[in-house]
Amino acid sequence: GACAWQHDRELYEDNLRDPLSQWFATFSSLRSLFTYQPIKSSLENQTPVLLLAGGQDKVIPLEKIRSVFERIGGPKLLRIDMEAGHQVLQQHHKQSARLIVGWSSAVLDGKLASLMPESPYLNL
Repeated sequence: GACAWQHDRELYEDNLRDPLSQWFATFSSLRSLFTYQPIKSSLENQTPVLLLAGGQDKVIPLEKIRSVFERIGGPKLLRIDMEAGHQVLQQHHKQSARLIVGWSSAVLDGKLASLMPESPYLNL
């Protein structure tokens, strides 16, 4: 299975205690999927974006991830963890954290271009 709690009971317990955990959807969050009106299109974006996806994601296929990524403007970086499912951050939290910290540091230091890979595939 792709759920983190099936592999790591302690991680599951930590997420239950985390007030920012996204495990349960509210009605208003589900409604926003259909009613959200962005101020500008994603192609107009100029804010750096890191998109981290799981290669084994059964919820959002890689074709859809790539399609969304291509429609984002501005500096962007796609990383695909081919071993992870839908919850990359929970399945490979330490490796994901290292990636996010490194990417954030590069953005803040103005060195984002140095992170651009020839291939988006990762071995986290």
